[in-house]
Amino acid sequence: MVFPMFALNDTTEHYIGVYDVKTRDTSWIENDPEELFIPGMTEKVFTSTLTPPDEANGDYTGELIVSSGEEVVEIPLFVSVGLSIQYPGPFEGEISNKEWRYYSMDVNSQMLEINIKWDNINSDLDMFIYDPSGEVVASSVNSDTVHETVTIQDPEAGTWIVGIYGYNVEDIQQFYGTAN
Repeated sequence: MVFPMFALNDTTEHYIGVYDVKTRDTSWIENDPEELFIPGMTEKVFTSTLTPPDEANGDYTGELIVSSGEEVVEIPLFVSVGLSIQYPGPFEGEISNKEWRYYSMDVNSQMLEINIKWDNINSDLDMFIYDPSGEVVASSVNSDTVHETVTIQDPEAGTWIVGIYGYNVEDIQQFYGTAN
């Protein structure tokens, strides 16, 4: 992610100091350069790179903070991290209420069928299927069971995303899925 920062034309204030990204796990973030100096009436482009651990999966929010002695600039961040799965093949995960889990897979077949199941009848998960352009083309939001299936005929070849949403989850819910 690249963020431009600038000092206003009518100020002599300089942004001097450090900048940081605050998320669930700040060790994921690498800033380049490590320290930032922006003279007044100029622009400065800098980069923060998110390098999540292998087991990371879901939505993460936080903020990029650039600070000087007199001024603090906060930029909200929203990052979606997904795991790759073999197609065809199984996948699984844990999810909490109002959380997302994402899985990507390369599809080149005449039919795509994805199902998920879980054990707790008091939990409800919804599944959203995104085509290679990023559009939601199917979902299981009308299902009220502990086993949901979505089928897509003649899917476009490319990378598809399966999004699992913890719509109504008690505690942490384990789920199991299959993409065929």
